[in-house]
Amino acid sequence: MNIARLNRASIGKMLEIIGKHKPAVVGIDAFFRKEKGAEDFALMMRMSQIEQLVLVSELDSAGEDGDSWNSVNYSNPMFMDFAQSGFANVITGEQTHGGFRTVRDFVPYFNVNDTVVPNFTSKIVSLFDSSAYNDLMLRSNHLEPIKWRGNYTKFFHLDYNQVLEGQFDPSIITDKIILFGYIGDYVGGQDSYIDKFFTPMNDRPAGRTYPDMYGIVVHANVISMILNSDYIHKAPSWLNMLHAVLIGYLNVLLFIWVARRYKHLSDLITKPFQIFELIVLVFISVIFVLNYQVKFNLTLTLIIIAFSGDLTELYYGSVKGLALKQWNKITHHNMPKNDE
Repeated sequence: MNIARLNRASIGKMLEIIGKHKPAVVGIDAFFRKEKGAEDFALMMRMSQIEQLVLVSELDSAGEDGDSWNSVNYSNPMFMDFAQSGFANVITGEQTHGGFRTVRDFVPYFNVNDTVVPNFTSKIVSLFDSSAYNDLMLRSNHLEPIKWRGNYTKFFHLDYNQVLEGQFDPSIITDKIILFGYIGDYVGGQDSYIDKFFTPMNDRPAGRTYPDMYGIVVHANVISMILNSDYIHKAPSWLNMLHAVLIGYLNVLLFIWVARRYKHLSDLITKPFQIFELIVLVFISVIFVLNYQVKFNLTLTLIIIAFSGDLTELYYGSVKGLALKQWNKITHHNMPKNDE
């Protein structure tokens, strides 16, 4: 449900209309911090009529360990009396494109002063399907890669005027999760950068581009993933390490053979092979994510491939000679002397 830039009284009216059709859970991705007079009362009254309502909160002041926070900011207490909450912070390790953030993962929960605070999406799922929520918690992953379903067109969506004028099928509301949030001044209109992020769904993953997904749609993708148990499984660290070492070892063996057999053409053979190998591995990793929901961390593998040719040259140019020299010294020193 797109709430655009509606005032609180109008959002309350939307809640009243939606509430008549008995949604299972309503989540509102918007803060109501300051008091605004009469329109506050209208919103409170409509909130009180929603059986299961979740408002966003905001984690504040990160702990030194990076895995906890010191405080949580909420909407005004007058609204929190009618709702539960979950944090809506977008967790990302990078800042790009002039300050916009790329969203790839979500955190199911964080610790705040020894209290577990759920993500906005986790809280909504816990109220809608406790079994799906328990499965999420049993995974015990601090970070969950998001399995993207798509942008807002992949979900049932209504603009605020459609709701206020009753232009929708009630069956898409009854017993469903309904999310209220900003999807532009009107759905399908000119793009706005309010609460909008870069995602891997972006048509242009590199170069000059624009954020592609509103925060409320990111939440919808996460909820869909949890409810369908459609997770991306991370390969264990030991398997990533084994993969990297094995590929590096085979590369060096191959490059040594090439250097011996085609001494003057080794660079012309190995450099294109490295590029081809990098492309193939990235392609295979994408296939594993799409078809088998398994994500490998190829960082170490790609680094080893990139430098395997240089390592081979270093081995031939310096290491091999030094190693043989030291070995000859050791064996010569330990050889028994003949009596004269």
